[in-house]
Amino acid sequence: MSFVEMHPDYVATLRRQGLAAAADFLRLQGPIVGGHPDRHVIQVALAAETAYLKKEHRTSWRDRLAHWCRGDGWVSKSTREGRLLRELENAGIGCPRVIAYGEGGGRAFLLLREEPGAVELRVYLRDHEAERFQLAAAFGRELARLHAAGFQHRDLSSKHVLVRRTTTGWRFCLLDWQRGSRRRRTRWRQRLLDLATLDATLAETLAPRRVRLLFWRHYLAGLNDAPAHPGRLLRALCRLSAALQRKRRIRELRQPPLASEGQKLIWLDGERLVITPAGRKTLEDLPAELLQPANVRPGSSETISISNKDGPELRLTRRVVRRPWPGLMGWFGRPAFPTPEFEQAATILRLERYGIAVPRLLALGHRRLCWRQTFSFLLTQPIADVVDWREYVAGASPRQRHEVLRRTGAAVRRIHEAGYDGADLPAVWGVERTSGTLVLVRPELLRRHRRSPKSVGQRMLRALGRRRWPGFNAVDRWSFVLGYLGGSGTTRAVRTGLLALVAKQRRTVVHAKGIAS
Repeated sequence: MSFVEMHPDYVATLRRQGLAAAADFLRLQGPIVGGHPDRHVIQVALAAETAYLKKEHRTSWRDRLAHWCRGDGWVSKSTREGRLLRELENAGIGCPRVIAYGEGGGRAFLLLREEPGAVELRVYLRDHEAERFQLAAAFGRELARLHAAGFQHRDLSSKHVLVRRTTTGWRFCLLDWQRGSRRRRTRWRQRLLDLATLDATLAETLAPRRVRLLFWRHYLAGLNDAPAHPGRLLRALCRLSAALQRKRRIRELRQPPLASEGQKLIWLDGERLVITPAGRKTLEDLPAELLQPANVRPGSSETISISNKDGPELRLTRRVVRRPWPGLMGWFGRPAFPTPEFEQAATILRLERYGIAVPRLLALGHRRLCWRQTFSFLLTQPIADVVDWREYVAGASPRQRHEVLRRTGAAVRRIHEAGYDGADLPAVWGVERTSGTLVLVRPELLRRHRRSPKSVGQRMLRALGRRRWPGFNAVDRWSFVLGYLGGSGTTRAVRTGLLALVAKQRRTVVHAKGIAS
């Protein structure tokens, strides 16, 4: 079944651009501004306006069945979100305007108008510190009106809230209603989940405690059914927010926002090739034979360095995967990346959000050779003039050595917060020679983990006293631990590990004195 529903105000504009069927919308290309393995959002130009197109690569029968059980019909995620956004607009709730949505060929799309002049909530709070209290009061009343109308967002993170200053106050625009719903009356459990998600994704530096309490007070004042025990609800909200902060995707949203041009991607060749704006010219200059699987054995990979006289050095990884299981698992379960190179590219983008210096992503792509073999490549640009971390530390002064180890510990903690392990190995790090910036030169050595950063950190620190780092004594490990802990204090397991370091250093000194005497 194929259909398209358009907003009456945009029918003529879409017809003039040749957009009539679902296949016409799905052929549109542009920079990727967000997404997941099974869907992504691209920025497109629509006449004199900018719009955002959500593409679903494959409409899942699981999603359709879930929507049918909820009473929304046998529809895709895009269709359900488009209909819900029109209900929000009719109710006077701030949301993006739906230009068109539809389905066709096992895929679906949703075209939304850009909100002119609006910025992300985190950016607005960072740039307008003097308006935080007034903004919190206005946003509290807006969310009270949202819940009073029977809507629940279920993914109300800080990056899904846009703010625009008007002559009378502020206009709020809530994004990503893919999991949202509308009921006759929202329960307090559902309301607290929205509020806790917003609270957990805002850092303390952007929204201090007094700002959050003012938001809560105005939220309660805007409700028609004020609770009898608001203090109990506030304590439940704090507990729920603390539980959400243990999730990796929530911790990632607490990081400072990146520049708008920081991580834009462009999909080409039927969505089999992904490039960055900076990598388009580089990919065109590469010899075509480098992007062929002729010299790669099935089931193996190779990494080569490409020297360029007129530009920086490049690194190309090629692989031929001969197992069909990732595609089958994506069909029966959650969507998966087609090859490990896509997972490595996602690692680079995620670590950039945490402020880690990593190689620059230029391009990646994949294509099916046969039913059980897939060829893929990843093109990156390493940071220039980087020396090995162990070599830099060995030649540094005691003060520089202590500072580098502290910064390494702090960077390892951020990587644990991002959901990765293995960053405590010296082989993955390098140091830029001129500026002294710490660089993660081997992101492919990191491992994904589903444990909490606290458990990963405690396990690493407990093993730190037993693990032998060639050329590093207990003082060096102490500097690393201080950088890892930062201002978070110590736990019992950490204190046990530190005492083991001190005891080991004392035994070494006593043994050395005994030999000398």
